[in-house]
Amino acid sequence: LTVIIEDMCKKQESTPINDQVSQCCNELYSQKRPCFTAMGIDTKYVPPPFDPMMFNFDEKMCNAPPAEREAGQL
Repeated sequence: LTVIIEDMCKKQESTPINDQVSQCCNELYSQKRPCFTAMGIDTKYVPPPFDPMMFNFDEKMCNAPPAEREAGQL
């Protein structure tokens, strides 16, 4: 877990995740894990807007041969 936290903190330096992660990454080494464990919900998070073009439901979803249908569903 320590390796994962350190990896995430390195990424946080170039691409900030949120204020809580920044705060935990700036903690002393011995306090990082407890800080992440106690981290709550990010109340400032705003999900990306829904894009209906992300989904393509055409006839192939039901009528294509099984292998092609499975590839399309993925």
